[in-house]
Amino acid sequence: MDKTDAERFRNLMLGMADNFRDSLSKEGMRLRFEMLRPYSIEQVERAGIEIMCSRKYNKMPPVAEFIEAIEGAALSLETKANHQWNTLMEQVRSVGWYGTPSIEDPITRKLMTGRFSMASLCEATPRELSFLRRDFLAAYLAEESMGEVKLITDGTNGKKVKKLAAGIFKNVS
Repeated sequence: MDKTDAERFRNLMLGMADNFRDSLSKEGMRLRFEMLRPYSIEQVERAGIEIMCSRKYNKMPPVAEFIEAIEGAALSLETKANHQWNTLMEQVRSVGWYGTPSIEDPITRKLMTGRFSMASLCEATPRELSFLRRDFLAAYLAEESMGEVKLITDGTNGKKVKKLAAGIFKNVS
């Protein structure tokens, strides 16, 4: 995060404080911002939403809980991306170049219709496969992250969230 994210961060923290019926001092908010600076505002917002949906305690969560939510989510996404790569490699072995692979995961299906192809995977040397794997994992993680952001900001849910947030933060100084 950087200074341009300060307003979004402030709104998230105030919304969370309201949700947990707790308060934050200016110094406490500044320290939280500094401690979470290595992460993107999108990661911090996703972690905040996850914590608000799952936390049972009526108290603001410590920074460590945000970090755990962010890094735990990243780890599980990497595991999911690796699983999808391994599934693709099974398809390469069983279906081959001319067959039609059975791809259930929507992100993998999207990547295989736009960025990658069965032919490129089937023709690749072991060295090329290592580069393709790296590219696939990066693309998968990027697509997965964008999907989560879209859930928050797109369509009618996004409009409802904006309207709700405008009303909540209107009288907050």
